[in-house]
Amino acid sequence: MLHRFAVIGYGHIGKKHAQLVHKLPNAQLVAVCDSQLNRQDELQADFSQVRFYTNWADLLHQEPALDIVSICLPNGLHAAAAIDCLNAGKHVLIEKPMCLSMQEGEAILAAAHSNQRHVWVVKQNRYSPPSQWMKQVIGDGKLGRILQVQVNCFWNRDERYYPSGKKSEQNWRGSRRFDGGILFTQFSHFIDLLFWVFQDIRTLYSTFENQLHQHLTEFPDQGTVVFKTRDGALGTLNVSVNAWNQNMESSIVVLGEKGSFKIGGQYMDKIEYCHIEGMSSPQLAPSPEPNRYGTYTGSASNHAAVYFNLMEHLQGHAHESASAREALKVVSWIESLQV
Repeated sequence: MLHRFAVIGYGHIGKKHAQLVHKLPNAQLVAVCDSQLNRQDELQADFSQVRFYTNWADLLHQEPALDIVSICLPNGLHAAAAIDCLNAGKHVLIEKPMCLSMQEGEAILAAAHSNQRHVWVVKQNRYSPPSQWMKQVIGDGKLGRILQVQVNCFWNRDERYYPSGKKSEQNWRGSRRFDGGILFTQFSHFIDLLFWVFQDIRTLYSTFENQLHQHLTEFPDQGTVVFKTRDGALGTLNVSVNAWNQNMESSIVVLGEKGSFKIGGQYMDKIEYCHIEGMSSPQLAPSPEPNRYGTYTGSASNHAAVYFNLMEHLQGHAHESASAREALKVVSWIESLQV
């Protein structure tokens, strides 16, 4: 069965989605929507037969045969676009974060339910080999009782990333309304891993500050959260976009009764040590290359796995895609921190 796709938002990540859809078996990229008219030329250079729209209302009206819409807009527009697509009878895949508030998220779920459509959310870090290994080791109880969890994400986002000037839909990076903050845009994938592996986390204390970005962002650029997992392990999350010149580290350390391990590197892409009773350090498949955004790189590019599981789901097979309800846990937790 052929599934007809559209992509709303044709920036760096939207282009990646379009390329992946183009390569999928039993899929056709029908249309792309972006409010910036100059991106029509970019689209025609990439996919000459794909139709271009400048607003998603026209897209939905003119393309009634669409099946699935991938939403790759600034974060603050995710909910409005998703709800309109669902009400038009389309399934939706939403780039992270799902939205910027629980109110928006519940409205998305209500639209999906009333229209009997699926909502998927991109959580590609779940598919990296170290993350899969961590999930299995902890799920199998290899470490015994988990005692402590530490997550560190020290990235660089400076004036090369955040444009100066008045914030808007086009100039969205650094905007509280359209960006939402570093927990939503840069680090929600790593928060998702905490919920995915440990089921739930409860905040004990948090603090955030804007040290170097007062002229560039409307939100803090670094912070620390102390939390407890559902099973009582003490945890810390330290995040910053103040690392000089480049991203330095995304890591997680887990200490248990029977051992400990650290997954590290720039994007949690390798096991730095594994000292667990009765186990040796595993030989894992290499992680995919990170997403590249001009002078910046981000988390590992596991979007192909996201689309594979989406297609499996549509065909009625078992899948591991992040459900919208799971994704909303991350939104709720970030929102509760009042960053």
